[in-house]
Amino acid sequence: MEYKVTAILPSYNVAAYIEQCVQSVLDQTLQETEILCIDAGSTDGTWEKLEKLAAENPRICLYKAEVKSYGYQMNLGIRKARGEYIAIIETDDYADPDMFELLYNVAAKSKADVSKAAHYELYEYSDGACKEIPIDYIPENYLSGTVFSPDEHPEVHDWDSNIWNALYRREFLLDHKIGFQETPGAAFQDIAFQQMVWNEAEKVVYSRYHIYHYRRVRVGASTWNPNCVKYVHKAYSDLFADPRTKESHKRWLYIRMIRAFFTEYRKTLCGMEKCDHSEAVDWFEDQIKEALRSGLIETADIWPPERDEILRFLIDRELYTERIIKQADAVYRWLGDLKQAVAGKKVIIFGAGQYGMLLLPYLIKNGINVMALADNQIGLTNNTVFGLRIYSADEATRNIKDAYYIIANKRFGEQIRMQLTGMGVSDDYMTIFDGADRNLLDGLRRLPLLPERKNG
Repeated sequence: MEYKVTAILPSYNVAAYIEQCVQSVLDQTLQETEILCIDAGSTDGTWEKLEKLAAENPRICLYKAEVKSYGYQMNLGIRKARGEYIAIIETDDYADPDMFELLYNVAAKSKADVSKAAHYELYEYSDGACKEIPIDYIPENYLSGTVFSPDEHPEVHDWDSNIWNALYRREFLLDHKIGFQETPGAAFQDIAFQQMVWNEAEKVVYSRYHIYHYRRVRVGASTWNPNCVKYVHKAYSDLFADPRTKESHKRWLYIRMIRAFFTEYRKTLCGMEKCDHSEAVDWFEDQIKEALRSGLIETADIWPPERDEILRFLIDRELYTERIIKQADAVYRWLGDLKQAVAGKKVIIFGAGQYGMLLLPYLIKNGINVMALADNQIGLTNNTVFGLRIYSADEATRNIKDAYYIIANKRFGEQIRMQLTGMGVSDDYMTIFDGADRNLLDGLRRLPLLPERKNG
């Protein structure tokens, strides 16, 4: 068969998700699809499930990687692939049935090197419930179906760093020798791949469909590896040393690097395993200072909240570190108390304004299964946010019994508490978030995902 798409599925100890993932590829409406399952020595039953699926489906080819390295698995898959385009499906995720057909048709029409779409972030709770947040990261000026060159829009380096919601033309990857770092484990081995794709691609096209389901905060996921700062350092130092990296793209590579560094550095300060990151952090500090000094980047290039954080870090790293630790401590205490209070209860956020929209995704991402919102503004009620309905206070208290209310309001929190009390809600079933604790407020804004603390 002449395959239009080769799907590469790299796996390691994902037995709970592997069947759903593989089945989502088998169910693709584009049947001219080759499926390469490459396992890195799973010990939890993943391999046995793959063997069973392969025995029932001749389109599945199984491989055992000789090295426990995500990058090695991916490079092996690229070498083995026979499809015109390559898809990367993480094996704790899954794809919509029309993903390959949609992306392939758009790519074939424009002869694109890369065809991409939007995605969902999928959050899973201990009771088995799941919630998804649609991620609309594609800037408005990148109209659906419009072909563009990253040489003309190098800012794509910054706003899109995902690799799995896409098709890549196989000959394009081979011709430009674009691959993955083969360091041990899985963390950040895709940076060089994605950034070199943007460096070399001539034709890129986006579709504004949500077609990929990306699972977040899975236990054991590589995103919580305490050495992530070092891995980001390795990836970007190699990119800047690569003679293929175009000077016209470096400004946006630096901007993306800064965001990646601060995201991972904050995680290490949140209480993960203690590791010595000083060499990597020193390198990032030197790189940022030199980029600003030389004019390669300007503070105006950086989103204002991030600009403030960068300047604090550069002016006094020790003070910056202390501030982040205080913010993390405040968030851990608040979130820990909240989880204890809401245990086993239905959760409603009362307030669909600024604080409500800050808390909603934060709580979903950190294990609190919010089931609805409520608000007193008539213009907001009956709307939906992230698929959740906004109720009036009367509807919420009448239709959702024994719910725990998180009152998200700066000015009228106490009045809303009295309103709910008058409607029969116990004081033990509500708490007020008014943004008065500055460390907590800043922590919620800067620390979107909290790792499990291992240092007390």
